[in-house]
Amino acid sequence: MGVFESPDLVPLWDRPPDFMPLHPHGGAYRWRYDTVRRELVAVSETLDKASSERRVALLAHPDLSDCQAAEGLHAGIQLLRAGEAAAAHRHTPAALRVGLEATELITTVNDDDLLLDPLDVVLNPSGTWHGHEERGGAGAVWLDVVDLPLVAALGGVLFEPAGQPRGSDLLDPPIPVSSMIRFAWSDVEPELGEARDVSGVRSYRYGDGSVLPTLAVTAHAVDEGATLHLPARTAGAVALIGRGRFELGALDLDRFDVISLRSWTPASFTSRTGSGVVMVIDTSPVAQRLGLYREAAQR
Repeated sequence: MGVFESPDLVPLWDRPPDFMPLHPHGGAYRWRYDTVRRELVAVSETLDKASSERRVALLAHPDLSDCQAAEGLHAGIQLLRAGEAAAAHRHTPAALRVGLEATELITTVNDDDLLLDPLDVVLNPSGTWHGHEERGGAGAVWLDVVDLPLVAALGGVLFEPAGQPRGSDLLDPPIPVSSMIRFAWSDVEPELGEARDVSGVRSYRYGDGSVLPTLAVTAHAVDEGATLHLPARTAGAVALIGRGRFELGALDLDRFDVISLRSWTPASFTSRTGSGVVMVIDTSPVAQRLGLYREAAQR
């Protein structure tokens, strides 16, 4: 079989048969919140102040490159100690935060100070300045989800650290930022309660179906013994157990566990304690805009 002499030429005919598979390689992977938090606290004891400002444990799927939690997504658990603050910066990748443990955690987006209580969602659209401050005196923990791998694949990553002149316009968003950048759980929970019940599952999709051009958020309330069925689809996702305990195949899931749902991964979450909550963050909006979204029929 012929071989090119130039090292920057690769024969397509020599690629493995699954180079372009009929279906992506899916699979679920779980990070236990208790384990992540314990390790994050232990490691952070040795960090200097500059490092502790970005005290984040990236949730890196072992089968994916570049610390991705799922295709196109970075996710991490971030911790601030009592009274600490993380200086503002901005970048072209968009992000969202989900509160986990906090009594008074403030996330600043541009010049707006926004409370991030447990299960609240705060958006950081592309190009917006954002920082964090713990004011409650008990420390704070939250989940970050960022579309960095998608933006990096398109060569679009730009970053401005704290201290840059606020008059710089290089990273300014090309479209106005929506005023709806905080979704309080105290507002979402009643919406879930009034949503249509389908076999013990009620779902609420945040915003108009996508909260950011690349990301969608859906909350599901699942009655005890009921099962949330998510179909296989061409979108990477992370799921957060917001309340209760669930089973996902052989996995036992507890509150604040995070699950990677790789592209083309069907998942069935069965609630085992009271009314549970599963929050799903996925890349379906960008897949739909690019004409790449596909969803398997549920059986």
